[in-house]
Amino acid sequence: MTKILCAIRGGEASQRIQDVAIHRAKERGEEIVFLYVVNTEFLDTASAALRESVTNEMEKLGDFLLLMAQERAKKAGVVAEPLLRHGYLQTEFEVAASNPEISTVLLGTPGEGGNFSMETLKIVAKKIEEKSQVEVLIV
Repeated sequence: MTKILCAIRGGEASQRIQDVAIHRAKERGEEIVFLYVVNTEFLDTASAALRESVTNEMEKLGDFLLLMAQERAKKAGVVAEPLLRHGYLQTEFEVAASNPEISTVLLGTPGEGGNFSMETLKIVAKKIEEKSQVEVLIV
């Protein structure tokens, strides 16, 4: 069975992309892999204790968001699995998308004040598409 890889983060935009993934999975008879990436490179200059503490909190947040997304899919009758990764967002998307079961990657539009502009996200999407040979949609 093929799967949709859906990148999630917190907030309303994340719920919107989850809804798109769930709807698409139901239409196509696919499963979903919800991906949350813990990226702590902004803490490179922080103390080891602070890095560890913040990383642990980000992991807990990621686990919670993944569980909530999985529950939403389950209520809609769609099988979903959580995937929490550590590292640089683009790299982790590429690695996850290289799974032969993945048919489509869904990325959410950038939020205001976020790390990515729409232009940057389009470049990232194109690179993921080229490396993984799967369709990448920004929704």
